[in-house]
Amino acid sequence: MLPFVRDSYLFVDFFFVLSGFVITHAYGGKLGDWRSAGRFMVRRIGRVWPLHIFALSLFVALELAKYLLAGHLGGAQHAPFTGATSIETLFTNIFLIHATGIHDVPASWNGPSWSISAEFIVYGLFALVTIAFGSRRAVVLVVLSAVCAAVLLTLSPKYMNAAMDFGLARCVFGFTVGHLVYLLHQRQARQSGGVPKYGSWIEAACLTLVGLFIAKVGQTPLSVTAPLLFGVVVHVFASGDGIFTGLLSTRPFRLLGELSFSIYMMHGFLIEMLLKLAGALEKTTGWPVKVTLPDESVVVSAGGLWATDTFILPYLAAVVIVSWFTYRLIELPGQRLFNNLRIARPRIEAPQPAL
Repeated sequence: MLPFVRDSYLFVDFFFVLSGFVITHAYGGKLGDWRSAGRFMVRRIGRVWPLHIFALSLFVALELAKYLLAGHLGGAQHAPFTGATSIETLFTNIFLIHATGIHDVPASWNGPSWSISAEFIVYGLFALVTIAFGSRRAVVLVVLSAVCAAVLLTLSPKYMNAAMDFGLARCVFGFTVGHLVYLLHQRQARQSGGVPKYGSWIEAACLTLVGLFIAKVGQTPLSVTAPLLFGVVVHVFASGDGIFTGLLSTRPFRLLGELSFSIYMMHGFLIEMLLKLAGALEKTTGWPVKVTLPDESVVVSAGGLWATDTFILPYLAAVVIVSWFTYRLIELPGQRLFNNLRIARPRIEAPQPAL
């Protein structure tokens, strides 16, 4: 189980592939000019930016508290507003450009938000390539993704386990795979009058293959093939007619799907709060709770599996509960606000007759 959990970073690539599939379905045929591209980008801003800014503000509040209480907390591990939480990284986070490799830190502020930065940039790239190349869009994206895959294989120190350094290349590669899967999906529908249906056995085989792949691949060159595997999974489940597709259509899983972005954006802050709670518990009781792993990451351990669950299960419940509130109070209102914005059509004055 430990290798699977340790290398679950690869699930980010699944969401990049899924994003390419969904965005192509929703907007692939609607991006015909700069006005439609502007409308597309405004909607994308409304989808990700309000919750991103809210989560970022929580981390800024923590950093401010560290700064104001510095004299009472003793020697902090890192000085406030330095390194990964510097003023410079704050501004690049605000404008969602922190996944461009401009900072020499593995993560900054709300760590998972690097993927939102990468995806937002790829949204703009997708719109630009669509307008510039039209029907040749797929060819251009394939060339770009091939370059990105080569970069990940040759320059990324941990291959697919890249974030603020080569995370943008990860996103371009995964998004393009999703785009191509959607085109394949549509071609099959046109040629055979409907996409093929995949039953429970094929769905189960896909899930098993994903589990084995993540547990075994680690941070090796083989990890770069993850988007291709996830492309197969997206294709199968987009046409699935088996037990697992039915399970994903049930109300609990639909709810988790609705909350997925909030869960992704809020879990990092709640981990930070859990670590601070564990640190306070260590100081007051002397009971070692925080454990530093060989890769310098810090985890909470209560000394045994069942004891550790006393931390983990309430944490998971808190993530879902908090995400429900942020979905209702931040995500949806933010989407409505930006969706109601109008991109004005440029006015062209009619020429006046010469007198």
